[in-house]
Amino acid sequence: MVNDEEAEPQGDFGEVISEYSQAQAIDDGLLTDFGKMIALNFRIVMTNGVLADLNKVTLIKAVIVATNILSMMPSVDMVIFKADLKKPHVEDEGRTAVMGLDGLLKKVYVKKDGCSVTFMLADFQFPLLGIFP
Repeated sequence: MVNDEEAEPQGDFGEVISEYSQAQAIDDGLLTDFGKMIALNFRIVMTNGVLADLNKVTLIKAVIVATNILSMMPSVDMVIFKADLKKPHVEDEGRTAVMGLDGLLKKVYVKKDGCSVTFMLADFQFPLLGIFP
């Protein structure tokens, strides 16, 4: 996941050899910044794939539902939207909420990190880095 905070070595991954900040991804056109969401005190950021693939009504529903879940359930840091899900549930020891949302062709992942809430499609990949968020 891209992050504006300075990268630190973690666990068995060893030394950080490079970093790609969220600001750089926005400057490069991979992400679009929608500004700060007052209720969450976080920025809303979306991949361009989300903007291209979701119609406006579905996108607005996703933003409303995700921001409500993230503000009301502090243990949740990720929301996954699926088109065919009948019953919402929580996974990963309460860290991931899985919700149904009509109008989706692909899963939509919403990740809350230290600086923003990022909306991305299941197949999003940083093309130059070859990593998945």
